[in-house]
Amino acid sequence: MSRSAPALTPSLQKCLQQAFLLASTSRHEYLTLEHLLLALQDDPFVRKAVEACGGRPSSLKAELEAFLKDHVETLPGTEQAEPSPTLGFNRVIERAILHALSSEAPTVDSGAILASLPAP
Repeated sequence: MSRSAPALTPSLQKCLQQAFLLASTSRHEYLTLEHLLLALQDDPFVRKAVEACGGRPSSLKAELEAFLKDHVETLPGTEQAEPSPTLGFNRVIERAILHALSSEAPTVDSGAILASLPAP
């Protein structure tokens, strides 16, 4: 019996849209894991998880914003371009979906994405 792919929760959909918007408005060519992690900081579940691990969400957010500003090039000119997800970005999403499928979870949420991010 074939099982359908798990649905993305509304809060995760919002985070993914926010990550895309961050990359787009910053005129970045690629949608990166840093964009994703920055967007996840607006999710209450993710903030609680970061705090539970001893992290400070506000500091993490500031560091990610600085990293994106200092290390990710902006596209030349004034034309808007649609950022392309990096291979790493796609793999994290795929890993979270595969985990949900294997555990028979009906949805993929922000916590699943957070858990699928590679360790630094």
